[in-house]
Amino acid sequence: MHSGDTLYPALTITALEPAEDGGATGIVTTAATVHNQRGELVLFGQHKYLLRR
Repeated sequence: MHSGDTLYPALTITALEPAEDGGATGIVTTAATVHNQRGELVLFGQHKYLLRR
C-alpha cells in the first residue's frame, strides 16, 4: 500500500448468533477486507458486533 492508492473496503456477514439474554440481542460476525486499485489484498480482519433488537 502506498500514498495515493485507492482502497476498496468490503464487509461480509459470516455468522449470526443469538446472545444468551433470551433473544433481546445477538452477535453479528463479519469478515472485513480492503483491496487496492490493483486488486491486491492489503487488509483482512474480523469484526463482531453486539446488536439489540
